[in-house]
Amino acid sequence: MLIKNLILFSLLFVSSCNIASVITDADTKLGSEFTKKSDGIRESLLHFWKFEEGSSQTRIDSVGNLDMADANGHVIPNTTGAFGNGVSGQSWSAGTGAALYSTANFSFNTNENLNVSFWLKNSAAITTVQYIIDCGQFRVLVNSSFEIRISFNAEGASAIFGGQISNDNTWYHYSINVDRSNNTTTLYRNGSVVGTDTVPLTNDPTSSSCAIMSDTGGTWLSNEISLDSFGIWNRSLSTSEISSLYNLSSGLD
Repeated sequence: MLIKNLILFSLLFVSSCNIASVITDADTKLGSEFTKKSDGIRESLLHFWKFEEGSSQTRIDSVGNLDMADANGHVIPNTTGAFGNGVSGQSWSAGTGAALYSTANFSFNTNENLNVSFWLKNSAAITTVQYIIDCGQFRVLVNSSFEIRISFNAEGASAIFGGQISNDNTWYHYSINVDRSNNTTTLYRNGSVVGTDTVPLTNDPTSSSCAIMSDTGGTWLSNEISLDSFGIWNRSLSTSEISSLYNLSSGLD
């Protein structure tokens, strides 16, 4: 009987070891595939702001050289972001210059496509035009009609997507592809296509400073808007990449 029990115990031990090995291998493979997916999304990523810093005057560009700071030295408040911290316009010291301005110029390549992706939360009615990003001629803005507008010629002509901003204090992921081959701009929300519009890609700036979270004219506070995980690519992202970016459990590292 003792020998039988020992044999049975040995078989169970070997079996459990095999199961553990299979699980470990699966976890390793899954982690590896996740890393590959994340690495693929990072291809041609020019600038990325995690907004993980504590309340301070600077937000670091973890990929390029476009660190953002408040030109007048206002402390930039945090909020609970889509991942970790986000940057909030609420309780920001209002006044001229209360926005995040780049400490260097953003260089545009007029022969390449473009993607801008970010998480956005809005908590109230939008009373004035709010620039999500303003780089001279290139602008992404929202307005009191809860439209998102994307322009390459200072709003002379814009791709318009109506009713895409909510005021329910919930984080939404937005991704914008600009395709220069056919002058189209496509908006994704939470990983799914919202629509495509045509906008003339004219008056394209080759280099310009940028502002994030500014009001009309880039001089006032976007106090209704919070942002997190803001990235700029010099290519269009595929639908699967945008879906993956939306579904990343801890954001893009």
